[in-house]
Amino acid sequence: MKKKMFGLIVTVMAMVFPVLVNAETPENIVKIGDKEYATFQEAIDAVENNGTTATTIEVLRDSGATENVPGIMVVASNPKNIIIDFKGHTIQFGQPLVGSTGYKSQNIHIEKGSTFVFKNGTVKIDANAAMLFQNYANLTLEDLTVDATTSKRQTTVYALSNNYGKVNIIGKTNILSNGVAFDVYYWPKNGYKEGGQVTVDATGNIKGKIEVT
Repeated sequence: MKKKMFGLIVTVMAMVFPVLVNAETPENIVKIGDKEYATFQEAIDAVENNGTTATTIEVLRDSGATENVPGIMVVASNPKNIIIDFKGHTIQFGQPLVGSTGYKSQNIHIEKGSTFVFKNGTVKIDANAAMLFQNYANLTLEDLTVDATTSKRQTTVYALSNNYGKVNIIGKTNILSNGVAFDVYYWPKNGYKEGGQVTVDATGNIKGKIEVT
């Protein structure tokens, strides 16, 4: 009787334990080819700087209701050429926030020298973030919803802040903020004398102020 009971306990544990593991450990969120990654940053860091040839990162699923999805940081010293295809999924970014030293208040920060395309999905800001995107790169948003209305900060919140590079907002792209939808900031110091350029050729909605500074 004891042997049978012990066998039953082991069987039940074997059936339940994988469920508990899966509940605590979210499935990988993106992939490059057949290789999957747990975070956007891990996938981006794995991409070699290959100049004019873009690497595609595919999003595998929506973010979970209580899942914490870390932000994206791409520095000027290690530029990337990347397409992130959300495949219709929605990602709610979380902690830690990223940005320059002393200004870590963003979910996505891309510095000068990179080329990025974000397309086919929805990205949402963290409740404590001041900016969803802070961009210094050549950036295309295509058929993407950029939603900064989920921030709870009392200061002005930016969906998309553009400090340098060429930005193209195309397709059915929505940019939503209770503060600033996007800006174009001319900052000639520190290597940004060429300035920024934003072209909007989209059929989506823009909610919020537009700033030129």
